[in-house]
Amino acid sequence: MEEVDTMPPPPEKNYDSTEECLKDIQEWALNHHYAIVTESSYYVNAASEPGKKEACVISPCDKSGDYWPHHSIVANHPDTPKEPCPATSKNGNKSRKNACPLKIVLSQDVAISKWFTIVKKPNHNHGPSDNPSAHLVHRKFTAAQAAEIKKLNMAGVMPLKIKNSLMKDHKNVVCAPHKAIHNLIYKKRKENLPLVPQSTV
Repeated sequence: MEEVDTMPPPPEKNYDSTEECLKDIQEWALNHHYAIVTESSYYVNAASEPGKKEACVISPCDKSGDYWPHHSIVANHPDTPKEPCPATSKNGNKSRKNACPLKIVLSQDVAISKWFTIVKKPNHNHGPSDNPSAHLVHRKFTAAQAAEIKKLNMAGVMPLKIKNSLMKDHKNVVCAPHKAIHNLIYKKRKENLPLVPQSTV
């Protein structure tokens, strides 16, 4: 696929921690209509500190990788896919996997206790998203948001008003749909249910 440069990669900067780094590049991606995920991590020998190891984290676009059909694979069956393929979901939308080449590496420097972002491949092979909720990583609630949802629900506040309350916090953008609040409330209630003794029969 043809590469596009309409969605710029995060600027190469240094950070005090991986958490700070990942938060910053994810906010950058959100503002430019795409998303970043953590793919893998590994260690290399530190150039400035012999005998020590430095961590590296691979962070590609969430559309990286290839789509594989989810049905069971049967050896030698004529319908078994031999290679990744572009596919559509039940509602006709394209799969999130699109073999996007964008790749960012988070690299540690143990000598100065800093993390650096290195843009290995700057371009995408797809256009920007119409809505942040198209990306699973942007639909997740932060720990603070989840705690606020639980508090407001315990106070009897309805989910729609809970979302309106969360959206007033401009520091933490809420991209999750209304249904996600219902799902979180249901999950928390289920976690708090007492265990039912199993039958010994």
